[in-house]
Amino acid sequence: MKQPRQHWLVILIALIGILLPSRHALAADLPTGWEIHPVGDLSLGLPNSWQKIALTKPALQSATDEVKDTNPELARILQNLIDSNQYQILKFFAIEPASKQNINVAIVPVGVRLKPKDIVAVLAKQIIQNLPNATLVESKSNLVLNGMPAARVIYDLPVNRADGKPDVLRGFQYYLPVDTSIYIISITGDSSRAFRSLVEQIAGTVQPLSSIPASDGIAVVKSTGNVRAAPSTAAKIIDKISAKEKLTLIGKNKAGTWVKITTPRGKTGWSSVKLLNIDPAVLKQLKVVP
Repeated sequence: MKQPRQHWLVILIALIGILLPSRHALAADLPTGWEIHPVGDLSLGLPNSWQKIALTKPALQSATDEVKDTNPELARILQNLIDSNQYQILKFFAIEPASKQNINVAIVPVGVRLKPKDIVAVLAKQIIQNLPNATLVESKSNLVLNGMPAARVIYDLPVNRADGKPDVLRGFQYYLPVDTSIYIISITGDSSRAFRSLVEQIAGTVQPLSSIPASDGIAVVKSTGNVRAAPSTAAKIIDKISAKEKLTLIGKNKAGTWVKITTPRGKTGWSSVKLLNIDPAVLKQLKVVP
């Protein structure tokens, strides 16, 4: 079997700390106050208290500095990823500011179509090899997330808190083969039942992006155009969108002529509604945002 490239790095990425809620529900059934986030060909849901972090060195450095006092071990790992530029394998990163729990997604091209059972054994072994202090808690290769075969590994990693007292991080990694790539969703938190429930709830929102209708906060681009820093053709261009791309809807301007969106490249800005296939009822329901 051809092993996933850079799997050792993906395991390390898990320690960035990813926390997600738990129940295997369709994104259409997202709990109140949750938002959908597109990542590659998939989407996932998170509580709206979670903050998406731009995958740039300054943004990641800021997130690292925030956890230095509460979780120095996590901060050290994050800093190593930043200094070595290995963070560039990440496609999504979000953090819950109060708890410092966070989630990241890596997409690893492997060049062949794999099944979960082909992945889980290799990556579970890599966790132990690359994290000598880690303990494997659980390994499953027969999960199904909204019809998609998946695998999951759970592990514990002992760490020292800022006050010097010992603690344990619990990591959850979900592996989903999509065509000839592997999507790795990494979540780290504590070993409580509540945390595990949250992880499973978030994992249950993962589904193909193509299956989400616009009414669930996703709109499809109709015509190629510009994404601007403000709802005006005079505003600075911050990204370009192309036909058939899927965008996350955030809100609209007071006139309802522009919508605030997030592009597949993680850029948030404004698009004219004329560029999008968006149902008038959906546009009406969007909240007015600054």
